[in-house]
Amino acid sequence: TQFSQPAIFTIEYALAQLWRSRGLEPCAVLGHSVGEYAAAVVAGVLPLDDGLRLIAARGRLIAEKCEANVGTMSALFAPEQAVKQAIEKSGVSTDNVAIAAVNGPKMTVISGRKEAVDKVAEAAGVTSRPLTVSHAFHSPLMSPMLDDFRAEVSKAPLGGLLKVPFFSTLLGKEVSAEDLAKADYWVDHVKYAVRFTAGMEALEAAAAPAVFLEIGSTPTLIGMARRFLTRKEARFLASLDAKATPDERDAVKKAGVISAKQLEAIRLHCPARGRGSHEPLGCSNKKFCCCLGSSGWYNMHLLLRADGSLTLVYYV
Repeated sequence: TQFSQPAIFTIEYALAQLWRSRGLEPCAVLGHSVGEYAAAVVAGVLPLDDGLRLIAARGRLIAEKCEANVGTMSALFAPEQAVKQAIEKSGVSTDNVAIAAVNGPKMTVISGRKEAVDKVAEAAGVTSRPLTVSHAFHSPLMSPMLDDFRAEVSKAPLGGLLKVPFFSTLLGKEVSAEDLAKADYWVDHVKYAVRFTAGMEALEAAAAPAVFLEIGSTPTLIGMARRFLTRKEARFLASLDAKATPDERDAVKKAGVISAKQLEAIRLHCPARGRGSHEPLGCSNKKFCCCLGSSGWYNMHLLLRADGSLTLVYYV
């Protein structure tokens, strides 16, 4: 985790900047777990250097202060309330297990000591899937690193203005720059649950994005979100997908989805801007949203045809 957390941040930030270089700006951002660090930088509330420093400190302190290989995480195919009841039924101490994420109406992740997680999963009596992790993230087992991490957070200039709305998966709602400037927010973020469902539902209600774009190495978040978001006209797009066929047809399909969903087609054909340019590019009607998860089009150039449709040049 000492290396994976800053690596995840770097991939997400790089992908976000790549999309921006192609003329796309988000109407809102939302991050899942460590994805909130990249989201905070993209939204403007946290400088890039400090975002990278904080996520590196987070991973390092977890590795140094928290026990490895004694905890685990498991996804239970059950509502949050049912999992809370299973925790009570199991008799396991809440010091040893906790709800770590609510990823859907019937998808709840628990985290804690292995024996405690196993007991809760058994008490729940539902299908479960163990997660491959080094630590019991978002659980009381993170407590040993919190004081040291608070000291790191206190050094960060968390007073930037939000350039786009920020939907928190710690609180499950839209938050202000003042909320994100509090050290408590980022300390609680380590220990408490990821409320992905509530955050996405709040985002959908407030912004009604036409396109949800996942900024990460795998299309995990959009796979979960499309199961419970209600607007059928919304489209879900992954920046990277290792399982997808990396051919031109897939890239053209992605371009078509974006251009068809109220983005400015005339902007999409622009090549990357040089450094120092701050001309606003991207979506019309504020209908584009990016979601950053805990995980490009480097050689592509969109071209606008005379009939208004998009084609794509792929450099090999």
